[in-house]
Amino acid sequence: MGSKATEKKLVAASAVPDCVEIRGARQNNLKGIDVDLPLGKLTVVTGPSGSGKSSLAFETIYAEGQRRYVETFSPYMRQFLDRMDKPRVDDIRGIPPAIAIEQSNPVKTSRSTVGTMTEINDYLKLLWPRITHAFCPSCGREIRPETAKSIADEIFRIFADNPHLNPLPRKGEEGAERQVRVESNATARTALITFWIAVPAKTKPSDFFNFLQQQGYLRVWIGDEVVRVDTDQKIKRLGARVQVIQDRITVSEENRARLVEAIETALRFGKGKVNVVPITEKENAQRPTPNVERSTNHRSLITNHELPFSTGWHCAHCDLDIRAPTAGLFSFNNPLGACPGCRGFGRTIAIDLNKAIPDRSLNIKQGVVRVFRGAEFGESQKDLLRACAREEIDINVPFEELPKSDQDFVIEGEKRSGDYSDDDYENDRWYGVRGFFRWLESKTYKMHVRVLLSRYRAYTTCPRCNGGRFQSETLNYKIVAAVYDRRDGAHRAPLQLSLPEFQALSISDARDFLAKIDIVPNDSTAQMLRNEIWARLSYLCDVGVGYLTLDRSTRTLSGGEVQRVNLTTCLGASLVNALFVMDEPSVGLHPRDVSQLVRVMYNLRDKGNTLLVVEHEEQIIRAADNLIDIGPGRGERGGELVWNGSLDDFLGGAGAAPAVLCASGNTSRNKNVFGEASKTIREGACGAEDRHRRSRFAAPASTTSRTSTSIFHLASSHASPAFQVLESPPSFTTCSIGIFCARKVSHPIRNRARVSR
Repeated sequence: MGSKATEKKLVAASAVPDCVEIRGARQNNLKGIDVDLPLGKLTVVTGPSGSGKSSLAFETIYAEGQRRYVETFSPYMRQFLDRMDKPRVDDIRGIPPAIAIEQSNPVKTSRSTVGTMTEINDYLKLLWPRITHAFCPSCGREIRPETAKSIADEIFRIFADNPHLNPLPRKGEEGAERQVRVESNATARTALITFWIAVPAKTKPSDFFNFLQQQGYLRVWIGDEVVRVDTDQKIKRLGARVQVIQDRITVSEENRARLVEAIETALRFGKGKVNVVPITEKENAQRPTPNVERSTNHRSLITNHELPFSTGWHCAHCDLDIRAPTAGLFSFNNPLGACPGCRGFGRTIAIDLNKAIPDRSLNIKQGVVRVFRGAEFGESQKDLLRACAREEIDINVPFEELPKSDQDFVIEGEKRSGDYSDDDYENDRWYGVRGFFRWLESKTYKMHVRVLLSRYRAYTTCPRCNGGRFQSETLNYKIVAAVYDRRDGAHRAPLQLSLPEFQALSISDARDFLAKIDIVPNDSTAQMLRNEIWARLSYLCDVGVGYLTLDRSTRTLSGGEVQRVNLTTCLGASLVNALFVMDEPSVGLHPRDVSQLVRVMYNLRDKGNTLLVVEHEEQIIRAADNLIDIGPGRGERGGELVWNGSLDDFLGGAGAAPAVLCASGNTSRNKNVFGEASKTIREGACGAEDRHRRSRFAAPASTTSRTSTSIFHLASSHASPAFQVLESPPSFTTCSIGIFCARKVSHPIRNRARVSR
């Protein structure tokens, strides 16, 4: 029984394919070739331009892999997916789901950015609410929701650190945080716990005080003084709100429970807001008893002595609410976070004054406003001349030489701002160039008006968000990180960045900033989000696009940049057992960054994926696990399989093996790669500037077919078994892997090997 089970396991293991078998590929100029593509390897396809590399990689292998994968979905799902035509091939076996990463930039919308394309923005909108710090847009103080316990702890800290309390700084002064200053001749150990309560309109102070007595409250805080409500006070008027004293407590450890209880009660009646008023002996001794509340509005009633707290996203000092941090607030694709002016696009379409007034050297009389020159809107030119006569504006002076006020009058009109009504037009008020176009925009139901407006419109940076795409409430939340100066390594002050500011950093700087963020150790979710973002940013740096920014519009990227960004997306998705087909990912990449690109492809391969890369870069060809060369020529002269194997096997013939590939019985269509390679090396074509050069060098006319035959016999006698698999050597034209032959061939052969046409 055991032996039978073992046999079944061996049979099952042997049934798992280790390569993709392509049989009889005839797509485009392919001549029915048979190719085995090893799975889990990095395979590079080389050959002259037009030889059939893309026909094999994309239109045959990728097309079939994608078509078969789509067929696994239900008919309902397939109607939403692009389906490719079945390639001209006899059979393909063992092909995994395929993903194509091409050079073209298919993105046309302005809403797509590098951050959305790599899905980094999706992680950022989840990370930001967890680790962000809120700041008041008015006073700049940090806002954080408090609890009764945290408020009590803060009171104990303040009283412990500062036994002598002086008034807190006013808004705009230095030290706007919750800090106190020391005064040597005053001691504070007592605090008033108060909360605000609204006073109904037209309510007499006596009636309001009677209401407080019925609720059990006998003291209020008015005009920086404690006022009893059960005595005859001469208060003539109350403000919109009054602070009711919940308790007066000596700050000490034995009163901690009482303090927390008083704060909880004050928060409940104060709707999440409470004030703590430190009372000093000096204040108690010097304060007279007032009888009239000072005339102030409800916001300025928060005196400089008070420590306001709130349990919500609320600045207690400014009495200003901000929106709670949610994922939607940090996404410009969500109405909650998108700028209302540009709706998350970062730019708006508006009238371009440079198009409306293209030549400012003209004067008003000559028709400096272009749209007023024609007969259709000539009446507006007359309106402008009459308005200039009333304002005594010289119409014979070039427009650019007019005073700024006169130019603004012509452009903005008499109102300078706002819309003009029909009465304004009837009363001969000058409406300005902008007012004229606003009037035109009300007539856009007419086709010719829409065409006219399109001539004077242009995209401009959104003035409300300055191109950041987010609304103003998103800017209230910032992440704080301790950064270092790269020049001297000295520690700098903590850097605070909002989400638009973070996305405006280069990818390399954003990665460094993210590494300096402090996250609470027990917040595993935030740690995971930060690690995922950091990994994707590192991938982008590895593929050589660390100079990009996350807010860079995808439609402005080059084909090579889009391909490398897509490669990062695939790495971040952690796909396994997939086939990735890439089209020259090294295009536009600096030679020093090619090695990083190779490491990225190795990383993708090591996860269990198969990579099929159409490439001409020498470093990538040398890094390949397997080489497929298509040739020998281009067009009708191509489409044949020249080589399929590893580079080591290709170079393992000790100089003779490549000659097998270079010779052919049909010498009229042959060229010797050694002649080209040696000439390329002599001319220094191995430099970075000639890495993609694949020119064809003509063979000398004196070369005969007999020379080719002698080289073939010499090479076949020393050929390794890997080369002897080929029954007859195919004709070989300028090949990307041919340059490596010259480095393995002895000097006499390299000089003598020539094949005539």
